[in-house]
Amino acid sequence: MGYYNGTPFVISAIYGFNDGTQRRLLWQHLRDLDSNYGSFPWILGGDFDIFLQSFESSDHEFLGTYSSTDMKDFQETLNDLLLHDHPFFGPTYTWSNKQKDTFLARKLDRVLINSAWINSFQNSFVEFMAPGPSDHCMVLTWINKESPINRPKPFKFFNFWNTHPNFLYEVHQSWQQPVQGNSMKALFLKLKRLKTCLRNINKQYFNNISDRVKQKKDELEHFQLLTLKGNSSIDTELKIQTELSTLEAVENMFLKQKSKVQWLKEGDKCSKNVHSIIASKNKRETIRVLTNDQRSILENFDDMAFEIIVFLKKNNWVLLTKMLKTLTQIL
Repeated sequence: MGYYNGTPFVISAIYGFNDGTQRRLLWQHLRDLDSNYGSFPWILGGDFDIFLQSFESSDHEFLGTYSSTDMKDFQETLNDLLLHDHPFFGPTYTWSNKQKDTFLARKLDRVLINSAWINSFQNSFVEFMAPGPSDHCMVLTWINKESPINRPKPFKFFNFWNTHPNFLYEVHQSWQQPVQGNSMKALFLKLKRLKTCLRNINKQYFNNISDRVKQKKDELEHFQLLTLKGNSSIDTELKIQTELSTLEAVENMFLKQKSKVQWLKEGDKCSKNVHSIIASKNKRETIRVLTNDQRSILENFDDMAFEIIVFLKKNNWVLLTKMLKTLTQIL
């Protein structure tokens, strides 16, 4: 166990057995560690000597999708302990047999983290390096590696906004207000104004949705007791029950969209697993480095801007032109 800026964390170095039966001792040891230290930020890294999914082996195109008993043991351990791969920069495969005629590469090395780590060290960074003379890649881990550019928080459209009865009216009122300029400028200004409108709807009706659900539950329980004591009418209780059901449905939609899972069921929405998935997804989607076609890391703003322009011209220019033409016709 160590500390970073006063925050405790746990590091586990892994060296897995090449025998599945012996590896089960490692999985049990990790479970024991989790029972003692799982509430702390926890990072585990090293050679697990087993890959997690069939696509993490270079022969998967010939063998297809499969899952061996050893792989299932590994998967169950990570699921039980709510451990996730730390997002990384570098190659997918981290080991190769270096055989010319029977070449095989696999992801045997990885860095895993729990949700407490994700929440405590949001700027941590992992990079797998070239193996050099070894058959395994070396991995470097930073507890704190700031992104080179502080970006504004991107705007996100939440699906539950359109459940509010005033949604269409507010959108219509915002969009119909006149603006000055050509068609492209008009579209830009209308979208910018609509973004402010939607954020106001979110702030007024849906902000801190989980807290609102909890408050409404407390309110319902309070009035249920008053009803049973004869100090309040059942109409009030039923009204609050309807309001709670609406808020819970909104919260469910919010968590589905944040975690990008469709299997969310009643009872899952406040579980540690769902919030762990959301935290892991947010960390995966953080862009910390940009590379060019030669896989060189771009360090300065001019190189990044040039690479983005090249990418857009190469991949999206035709699509962007068609989209602008369509929007111009609509406006």
